[in-house]
Amino acid sequence: MTIDVDEVVLFIHIVGAAVWLGGTVSLGIVAAAVHSVLGKDRTTYTRVMGRIGRSLGWTMWVALILTILTGLYNLTWYLPDPTWAAIMALPWLLAKLALVTLLVLLSAVHSFVLGPVIRHRAERGSAGALLGELRSLDRAISIASLGVTLLVVFAAVMVAS
Repeated sequence: MTIDVDEVVLFIHIVGAAVWLGGTVSLGIVAAAVHSVLGKDRTTYTRVMGRIGRSLGWTMWVALILTILTGLYNLTWYLPDPTWAAIMALPWLLAKLALVTLLVLLSAVHSFVLGPVIRHRAERGSAGALLGELRSLDRAISIASLGVTLLVVFAAVMVAS
């Protein structure tokens, strides 16, 4: 029994996707738990979640980048020999690529734009309507990111079936 490059790359792809999905779900559960403990202390909540996000964020981004790179390699399975199965998988494959693109955009806005702005404003003691609106937008983006992540997994199942 031999293990070839395609199998190793697929393994890395699946592990990366599992880390991304698991991290997304876990952070959502942690956020809900921290919110229930801290109640209305939004400044402390923001500080705690910011630290958690920064400590886990690099792991999740590495996992997502590995998943994307290995996914691009896996595209080669469909390109050289347009079999009936590959042609039938094409719509789901295109949907998956579009969803991954959307996921990266949503996640980047959350991680690199809104998250830092919210943390900075909260640490400076800025309260008010704008900070509340930014938090609401960030929460909506996080929920949308989870939904898109699940749709990516569904599209992957449909490509494979």
